[in-house]
Amino acid sequence: MRQALPPKNPISRRSKTPGPQDPTTSRPQDLTPSRPRDLKTRRRPFLEFEEPDKMRKMNHEQIDMLVSAASEARKNAHAPYSGYCVGAAVLTTDGRIFVGCNVENASYGLSVCAERHAIAAAVSAGCRKFAGVAVVTQSDPPAAPCGACRQVLAEFGDFPVILAGLDGSSQTTTVRDLLPNAFDAEALAEASDNKSGRTS
Repeated sequence: MRQALPPKNPISRRSKTPGPQDPTTSRPQDLTPSRPRDLKTRRRPFLEFEEPDKMRKMNHEQIDMLVSAASEARKNAHAPYSGYCVGAAVLTTDGRIFVGCNVENASYGLSVCAERHAIAAAVSAGCRKFAGVAVVTQSDPPAAPCGACRQVLAEFGDFPVILAGLDGSSQTTTVRDLLPNAFDAEALAEASDNKSGRTS
């Protein structure tokens, strides 16, 4: 089940109704990978940082583009069983936007969340580096991704996550804050080394 983040101590909160802006009209360029280990050495002109290994927030233009795209995708959600429609949009580091919506199934376990559909669409197009993701839900306050989606997002590094509601309110957090100490490729490699008896 989706969880609404507690209102206290958000990274940022803002109120802005998503407009009809076409997300393809403004395309940021030269965004760089957002994996935590890359932050000290790579130039990241479109993201602001409080310190080398801590990202603060996306700029307003990026947020508006993603929320608008996610809102449009949400209209196509297939949710005849729960009635809970979700839209998601991911921004790649080369400025492209990919969207997804939740698709439910009569066999409930086969239902797929919007966030995973958006990531899958981007990966299918050859993208592996993301600058941010927006998720639009009908919850108040806006709901955060489920645990499975958090793990899928964490597979591709740490980047801003915009949680937006239908009333125009939004909250910004990050993948790392949603899923601290995530299981990743490095943990898998370490476990494999230990199983085989190898030591570093």
